[in-house]
Amino acid sequence: VLESRETHHAEMGKESLATDLETIAADVLILAQSDEFKGGVELAELRDKFLVFSKQRRFYDQVRFLDAAGMEAVRVNFNGGKPAIVPDSLLQDKSKRYYFGETIAMAGGEVYISDLDLNIEQGRIEQPLKPVLRVGTPVFGEGDDMIGVVLVNYLGARTIGRFDEALASSAGEAHLLNGDGFWLRGPRAEDEWGFMFGNKRSFAAAYPEAWR
Repeated sequence: VLESRETHHAEMGKESLATDLETIAADVLILAQSDEFKGGVELAELRDKFLVFSKQRRFYDQVRFLDAAGMEAVRVNFNGGKPAIVPDSLLQDKSKRYYFGETIAMAGGEVYISDLDLNIEQGRIEQPLKPVLRVGTPVFGEGDDMIGVVLVNYLGARTIGRFDEALASSAGEAHLLNGDGFWLRGPRAEDEWGFMFGNKRSFAAAYPEAWR
């Protein structure tokens, strides 16, 4: 009975994650099909559209359009609940970032989803800690020419919170792990995000039989 109940709780936790991923994927696909990409990119209109989108959704830390060379052409920052368009002078070259390379190589209709990790600004882990997923899809203009990518930084704290709620009635402790067995969520906060800080403690090392 216990095994059955806890298996059900684990499935609920998994479903909470899957539901969020489906929502994010649908959002980036819709943004990539915006009319502003047809017949030449209308940047002014695109900025306004991304700003309205950020205000309505409220769970994306950044909403961006990067051109085919990896340069940010439009970026809206959530700013802790006060979304704003980033001035052109502050837009950055992201051509060397892994998420751009992964996304630009995809076919139309495909969606790139990064690992869940912590946001880094100016080469440092942002404080307070900000879990993020980077999700993107390529953008095609008229004639099916690749013109860039749409990328969003999803605020992962929302997903982790929904995961906690889904497993709140579990009789045990909820563990959310990445593919290498490191804690993203666990009973002890000091064990979380160890892979970002060079911390070798992991669920995989502590509980090898359960990890297998």
